[in-house]
Amino acid sequence: MQREQSTKTSEFDRFAEDYTTGVDRPLKRLLGKSASSFIQVKALYLMDHLKRQAKLKGRTDGGPHLLDFGCGTGEFLWFLDQYGFSGQLEGCDMSAGMLAEAAGRWSETEAPVLHVTGEGRLPFASASFDLITASCVYHHIPVDKRAPVTSEIFRLLKDGGQFVVFEHNPYNPLTRWMVARSPFDVNAELLTARVMADLMTEANFQPLKKDYILFFPPRLGWLRGLERYLRWLPLGGQYAVVGIKKADSAAPVTGE
Repeated sequence: MQREQSTKTSEFDRFAEDYTTGVDRPLKRLLGKSASSFIQVKALYLMDHLKRQAKLKGRTDGGPHLLDFGCGTGEFLWFLDQYGFSGQLEGCDMSAGMLAEAAGRWSETEAPVLHVTGEGRLPFASASFDLITASCVYHHIPVDKRAPVTSEIFRLLKDGGQFVVFEHNPYNPLTRWMVARSPFDVNAELLTARVMADLMTEANFQPLKKDYILFFPPRLGWLRGLERYLRWLPLGGQYAVVGIKKADSAAPVTGE
């Protein structure tokens, strides 16, 4: 198991410098202004979700404490900061190479705290975060490790905290074509939104929403306004699944 983790980490380290530029993903550059365009769309989705949640709850505090699980080179965190995220940002990843690239995005005064993590229990106290995100991380996690990871995320969230997962949609043929040809996604196994929602339910999250996104290439940004009317349709390039940790939710029993 340790060897499997070391191999996966070295793969991420090897692609760290090229991951941001998208050198290995020419089709992404064709469909978007850059490979970062796809991450930008997800950051905008999350900001819209948070604004709607704040409006519903009448939130008046300083904003949520967010952990981006599997933050890679930090693009998602960077876009959230650019779009005015009002809370505290942190990120974690098992690739030191990826985090080194992430640190280069920020000045010393504004950088979020970035943590190198291993497999298993994450180095945070229980109930540390209001919001945890995972953007295209789960398809890299071995199938038998997904449930324990989801339970660990549950542990880290405060009561009322939310887990927001973005993933590739295997029902979209173009997504499958791109993943099959990406060196970064070798050995990756896609999962449907229903499977992701089931993982959350098994970890005692209560379902909040499930949306399909990225129906149109980021290059066609003028069509983005139509996406909110299509989120029910399981043909978007990616999806978002949101679960909430209710105060009366019991932590799942897991083996050591």
